[in-house]
Amino acid sequence: LQNSRLILRYYDVTESVPCFAPRASTVSPPLDHPRLPTGAFRHVDRKANFKLHDAEKSILLVIDGGRYLPTSVTLSRITGRIFDKSYNVVGPQISSGVVLESDVYNPVYKYSIVVPGSLPSSSVLLLKMYALHALTGQLMTVGYSLLNIFCKRGTIEPARPAEQAFSLNEGAVQLPLFSEGPDVSQPLTSSSLDETYRVPCAWLLVRLLYGEEEGDVPPIPSYNDGVYADSYPSLSAAETFVLDSHRQRAILTGAEMFPESSSEVPLLRKLTRFKGQSVLDMPMSDVLEYNPEFGVGFSGKPE
Repeated sequence: LQNSRLILRYYDVTESVPCFAPRASTVSPPLDHPRLPTGAFRHVDRKANFKLHDAEKSILLVIDGGRYLPTSVTLSRITGRIFDKSYNVVGPQISSGVVLESDVYNPVYKYSIVVPGSLPSSSVLLLKMYALHALTGQLMTVGYSLLNIFCKRGTIEPARPAEQAFSLNEGAVQLPLFSEGPDVSQPLTSSSLDETYRVPCAWLLVRLLYGEEEGDVPPIPSYNDGVYADSYPSLSAAETFVLDSHRQRAILTGAEMFPESSSEVPLLRKLTRFKGQSVLDMPMSDVLEYNPEFGVGFSGKPE
């Protein structure tokens, strides 16, 4: 960008104004509501599992990819852990690689890991996305996602700590990204992020299956097959415009952005947060490019 120096000059700020609420806004965008192409967003209801979980069977956690990531994202990586309600670690370290040939805005991770089936019934998967910023090249936190590993048998409700009859939350899910992590002063549940701000239109595609080997993973489903379940029946009006803008972006691969890297190893190092390292949280203004047709609007209320 010709004015990148000017942008960098004012990049670090001390005040921020959230522009997207965690739930649908009642304020309509100024332009006509766009018609999204078929398959741009599909709501799929989660299905209840009536099979009791077998603690002797291993669980296969599969992170297929991301969908409609913010415009400031280049290469991204997913890390995470499985915790009980008190934030005790009960599962292995999760750390995906990068696929340089995939679109940076709709990345493919092709990551899988075997998890012991003997997890507590209230276990929650906490995922965190890191990415390299398009302008600064610095490591930043894009967002967080949560998923309950188990459900009450025959329901889609998360299993409680003392639950006796529970089932694996089996299948493919579309997890929204949230801009903040959970409040560690409160018990961890799959709804611990619900009151924080969503990263508009950004999702992770994840599967929970029974399996013994990390390489023994069914192929990544097509999004248009409607197998990735989610909790949001529709997009807000504002998110519809964001998604419409995202769909007009050209496909840009990691290999094109980092042509000097023939291996993912040095890039993975850049995408790793080391002890004591300060990492920027992605500003919500980085979600999409500025559009002069919309301009900028502010609202507020006195304390």
